[in-house]
Amino acid sequence: MTFSGTQLRLYGVKDAHFGIGAVSIDGGAETNVDFYAPTRGGNQLLWTSPVLPSGMHILKLRVVGPNSIAPDAVVIVP
Repeated sequence: MTFSGTQLRLYGVKDAHFGIGAVSIDGGAETNVDFYAPTRGGNQLLWTSPVLPSGMHILKLRVVGPNSIAPDAVVIVP
């Protein structure tokens, strides 16, 4: 996902059937994000990027495993 801003917050669903996702910004190092929880809960803040230089950026989110992931939304800080 391409976005313009200085920070991004990733929200998602946590559930017993979900696994790990990996996020990166602008091709940098990946950070694992845990979508697992014993009970289901939506709209959970899962990850906040570091403060970025103002401008265009690329967010990459991929499934690491062992199961799927369920992102809900991103909030972009201008």
